[in-house]
Amino acid sequence: LSTMPNSPKRKQRPWLQGSQQHSQDRKERNKFYNTTRWRKLRAMFIKEQPLCIECNGIGEVVDHITPIRLGGDELSWDNLQTMCHRCHNVKSGKEAHL
Repeated sequence: LSTMPNSPKRKQRPWLQGSQQHSQDRKERNKFYNTTRWRKLRAMFIKEQPLCIECNGIGEVVDHITPIRLGGDELSWDNLQTMCHRCHNVKSGKEAHL
């Protein structure tokens, strides 16, 4: 008789502990972006300001000038700006290191 091998035990990876918490934090923050209040505000904002603040291209993203995680107001019109994906990715990349 042959026996099935046991599945390998999970390895402890202490360097991943922080990233798991980061992933959970990101999920919590992203809940906001699915709220009706945010979606309505975003739609109104992009309709009124359709061009990217950086390059004057077609705006696709409504960005928080001061990120929410750094204390920026989630729903304040004054804390929002329209950006294209490219410009938003550049800005977000820089902010990731703050």
